[in-house]
Amino acid sequence: MGFSNALMVELMVPRTPEVAQRLHGFFEALGWKVRPDTDEPPFVYVQPPIERASTLSYWHTENPRKIACFEDNNSTTPSIYSRGLRLPKLNDLVEICLIAPNDEAVNNLWKLGAALLEAHAHTPKNSCRCR
Repeated sequence: MGFSNALMVELMVPRTPEVAQRLHGFFEALGWKVRPDTDEPPFVYVQPPIERASTLSYWHTENPRKIACFEDNNSTTPSIYSRGLRLPKLNDLVEICLIAPNDEAVNNLWKLGAALLEAHAHTPKNSCRCR
């Protein structure tokens, strides 16, 4: 499968119906494109609706050693998408992986995602100015 956007971050998640449902629900609620590479996992691709932003690729693994890194979370804070299997370390969360081409693109993503994106962001939008 070819992509017009070659910049991609690949993340591994457990292959369960619950994880797949959370991924689709979260990114669809943000207004992003969500598409599988086939009718069956192993890959799901999500992309924000802005030009030149990175595509996130989720590899649904059945490897027990890799799945063992995830912990079950019963909390629905900051949103309903928080509940279920997730990586326990802050630096392993998906929210840190998006690459946007410029400040305008970041602002557009922030407006589109509104409260849900802000609730899941661990770095406030204006806290880092890297150039």
